[in-house]
Amino acid sequence: MKLYLLLAEMQERFCYMSSCDRVFTIADLRGLLKLSKDRDNNRAIINGLIWLKKLDLIDYTITIETTNLGTKVSVFELKSVNYYTNGGEAVKYLNTEGQKISEDLKNDLLNN
Repeated sequence: MKLYLLLAEMQERFCYMSSCDRVFTIADLRGLLKLSKDRDNNRAIINGLIWLKKLDLIDYTITIETTNLGTKVSVFELKSVNYYTNGGEAVKYLNTEGQKISEDLKNDLLNN
């Protein structure tokens, strides 16, 4: 949730400043979230980005760039942060035939 709210705030700032530069790295997010440089923190951020995209709450593209020191870094370009979602992959999963989820649970998840 923190990651989603942070990205929503970033989008608002980009819009307010009329900035075309909508890029960030995992290190940028880690710093804004005040997390230490740690593999588990990086993994949590990446998983959060993937899930938010799968739910259609955010959209981004990833490019690999080379720094001045010659190391490669993943750079994310934030395309949009959506305030509403159609459920993305979750709805596709729930609507897929053959899933072992009761109809009552499906209706509760899709309609509430």
